[in-house]
Amino acid sequence: YADPIVRNVTITDNKAEGDLVTYGNGGGVYNDCASPKFVNVLICKNESMDEGGGMYNSTGSNPQLINVAIAHNKADDGGGMYNETAWFSPDAKPLLYNTIVYGNTADEDRNICNVDEGTYIHSLVEGIDLSGTNNLDKSTLPGWKTDSYELSEQSLLIDKGEKSYNDTPIGCKGYKRVI
Repeated sequence: YADPIVRNVTITDNKAEGDLVTYGNGGGVYNDCASPKFVNVLICKNESMDEGGGMYNSTGSNPQLINVAIAHNKADDGGGMYNETAWFSPDAKPLLYNTIVYGNTADEDRNICNVDEGTYIHSLVEGIDLSGTNNLDKSTLPGWKTDSYELSEQSLLIDKGEKSYNDTPIGCKGYKRVI
């Protein structure tokens, strides 16, 4: 039960393998009854043996993601993010602001599982029409520079985000990140 702030980091190349507690969930991040705040974070190239390749949110978890990219993660279900729902406890309800979830892979729900549980503002989730405020079309390409996750000058995401959520002009890898 913690609410840390995770800022300006890259979470990459991790793998969650099964055990009696996590069942191999949450390759990059596993939130359990926590509401952390992620600011200018890149979550990429992680793998889960079960659910939530990039991020797994157990019941009662309400993480905030601000200027986050979740990309190229892999899981059986919820390649980018998995939000747990259960009749016996509060559903996981993430809040995504100026966030990109793109290019993840899974047998089911390749980018976000239980997408309806979240709130999305000025965000892009590949293949999903999001309800919420000023979200981008599900078919929009991020326009990243090769392997850097920095938006290229030609990206359709430039100036599409809400600048009031940008508490720093520099993105998670030291690149200018104006979205």
